Amino acid sequence: MCIIAVKTPESHITKRALHTAWGSNPDGGGFAYTYHNTLVVEKGFFVFRKFYKALRLAEEKSPDSNFLIHMRIASSGDVNGPMTHPFLVHNRLAFAHNGILGIEVPENSKLSDTAIFCESVLKRLPKYFLEKSEFCVMLEMLAKGNFSKFVFLSASNVVTIFNESTGHWLNGIWYSNDSYTTRKSYSPVSYAGYGLSGDEDIDERVQCDYCGAFFPANELEDTVAGTGYYQLCPACSQFVVKDSNVGY
Repeated sequence: MCIIAVKTPESHITKRALHTAWGSNPDGGGFAYTYHNTLVVEKGFFVFRKFYKALRLAEEKSPDSNFLIHMRIASSGDVNGPMTHPFLVHNRLAFAHNGILGIEVPENSKLSDTAIFCESVLKRLPKYFLEKSEFCVMLEMLAKGNFSKFVFLSASNVVTIFNESTGHWLNGIWYSNDSYTTRKSYSPVSYAGYGLSGDEDIDERVQCDYCGAFFPANELEDTVAGTGYYQLCPACSQFVVKDSNVGY
């Protein structure tokens, strides 16, 4: 599914909405904003409280910026920092996608469909393609034809949304779907091999700092009984799991 939120300067996106969206789309998050006519992308977050803290600090730093916020649920590609959104088309344009593109993704590809689309299509267009109607018509048709939403944020603080009508505006924020209102099921991609049914709470999911594997917190074993800080990863057996995704 994934979710995109476009936050305008005069609006406030609540902690509850962000946390619910994170629980529905748990495969990593990121955001883009502008600062002194420069585009800034912060991504690769897998712990909600770290994502939330970074976002609030960025809002304080740049109160007049639009924010392009994305939380991922993987349908293809690896679950890692580089595959989180937004992607940089170039140093003055960020891109986020919600949906599944009808493009061929090689079996066991490390790249997601969005990453492939950004590299093979968007980066080959003229630098200022969003200022040309023929490219905007093409992207609108492509988004609608694939039941997707495309959102761009430029370094000049301009937001462009394709297939905008399939999302909705609420209190100055555009949401690409309603997964910020009710927590949805987990992605089968991120939990393959760990036997999760989709009903477990996001706060019980952790990532190994060493090998990057994701698994339920109840699979951990404390290295020293009662410490809970350094724990044994069930995937690689390294004593490096330091930070469970508990609370917000």
